[in-house]
This record gives sequence, C-alpha cells and structure tokens, in this order.
Amino acid sequence: MSLCNITAVDLSNDYRHARVYVSVIGDAKQKEEAIKALNHAEGFFRHELGRLNLKYVPSLTFYFDTGAQYSQHIEELLRTVRKDTPEE
Repeated sequence: MSLCNITAVDLSNDYRHARVYVSVIGDAKQKEEAIKALNHAEGFFRHELGRLNLKYVPSLTFYFDTGAQYSQHIEELLRTVRKDTPEE
C-alpha cells in the first residue's frame, strides 16, 4: 500500500476529459501499481462525480506527477554542492 496525493488536474476545454496528476510515495513498483489501480477505478470515480449533477462527467486518466521527485533530486544536488564548497 502506498500514499497518493492529487497534485493537479488538467480539464479539457469541453470538460469531457481530465488528466489527474498524482504524487505517490513508495518504490517504483508501488508507484506503478498505484497508477494502475487508480486508472482501473476510473468508473467508480466517475460515478461519484456524477452525484454532483455536472453537465458532463469527465473521463479520468491518472498520471504519475514527477514534480515532487524532481524537486527532491534538485535538493539533493544542492546539498552535495554545499558540502563540496569551502566555507569562507
């Protein structure tokens, strides 16, 4: 089991399609399984959204958001540079 957070949603201009970006905490296998499970449960999520009486209930596609992972990588690089830089 892994922890998932929705980080962004891109909705098409006609409101019929949504790209849902998710940050997943875990190893590569857990991340892949989480995205697969979310996409598999798309029907359930659409059903729940349908209770909101929207004009259109968008199709949902879930994607892994690499932004948090990229930020962590940059932070690690900055820490390495700080260690290698002599203090004045």
